[in-house]
Amino acid sequence: MTLDLSIDRKISCYLDPSAFFDLFPGMENQLPSDLDRIVRGDTQSPFYREMPATANVQMVMQDILARPYHGPFQRSFLESKGMELMTHTLWRIRRQQAASRLETLRPEYVERVKNAKAIIDRHYCEDINLRDLARQVGLHHSKLSLLFQVLYETTVFGYVRQLRLNQANFLLSKGGTSVTEVALAVGYSNLSHFAKVFREHWGRTPSKFLRHNSRHS
Repeated sequence: MTLDLSIDRKISCYLDPSAFFDLFPGMENQLPSDLDRIVRGDTQSPFYREMPATANVQMVMQDILARPYHGPFQRSFLESKGMELMTHTLWRIRRQQAASRLETLRPEYVERVKNAKAIIDRHYCEDINLRDLARQVGLHHSKLSLLFQVLYETTVFGYVRQLRLNQANFLLSKGGTSVTEVALAVGYSNLSHFAKVFREHWGRTPSKFLRHNSRHS
């Protein structure tokens, strides 16, 4: 990623399209079609979007223009701020895209996606197969995946993970069960994977979480 500053105080960010989905995972099918074609390698499709700067964007731009570091530190600082600026912008584009898609969804599709969510709510501790879930509600699995993100702003498996980790938090908070028992109860057979995703979400390992609650119970 490169970032240019011009004398008229304009900021330009450049990101290699081939690196886009590595840096912003989960954006597939979440962008306007003309922008999506560009990040997939089409150099002939123009994309232009003018949006007022939010408070977050203005703060990042002020940091960039201040340039408080020099030498290699400045480059690292500017690249990180450029990524932050691009993140804020892409998030707004994604939200606008999701909102426009939601307005055009057929009511029967919305109902089927809601049915899929209800099934997940009942069976999230079990193995969830996207193709089987889609078959149950009468949608192709790729359409279900896309529409679920539009309606709930998370993927099917992101939602499953959230439910599992919330339940794991609840069970560990109650006490009286081991980490292994909790992991199996919420659908994780791989204990190291459970510990990893729990720590990423809650900021500490399940064993530390359990010990902390045991001391304060």
